[in-house]
Amino acid sequence: MFKLTEEGKHQCERYIAELKAKRKEILDAKLDTADMDLPTVEDILCDVNDLGVEEDGEYSNCWGVTNNYDADCCLSLRLGIDLIEIKEEEKVENRSKLVIKTPAGYLVVKQKGASDDYPGVWVMLSKDGVEEGDFVACVEYDATNNVVQTVSYKPNNDYPQSITYYNNEEA
Repeated sequence: MFKLTEEGKHQCERYIAELKAKRKEILDAKLDTADMDLPTVEDILCDVNDLGVEEDGEYSNCWGVTNNYDADCCLSLRLGIDLIEIKEEEKVENRSKLVIKTPAGYLVVKQKGASDDYPGVWVMLSKDGVEEGDFVACVEYDATNNVVQTVSYKPNNDYPQSITYYNNEEA
């Protein structure tokens, strides 16, 4: 998966501006019609992720501006300058913690062992949202019993107080 750098976003915005200018020129001269949308930055990023980059680390595509005319030049984005590649581990790491402010404190939801037999999340109550705080619950998959379970805790106590099981047949 790829993500645009700030420079990559600027490259895309400049390219889209060129496409708009070229389209206006063609439509003003009544040379063609435009029953299509010009790409957005998000469209370009989707295309990068669909097509990937070449062996030399470059993405290149010539986008259309009207029904029968393409851009004068292609958009070229370079890996390491305009694009960065996000590895699967990095995607998980970037989304492994969620902090939600509540009147009682901060709920901290944190990913727990995804590679063991009990992948899931911890839910903790924290005073500041930075420190982990007290365990409130754990929602995890139990591979041994093939169920999803919710384990709840009492304040200042690391021992489970109740366990609720869920499986696909009950859903």
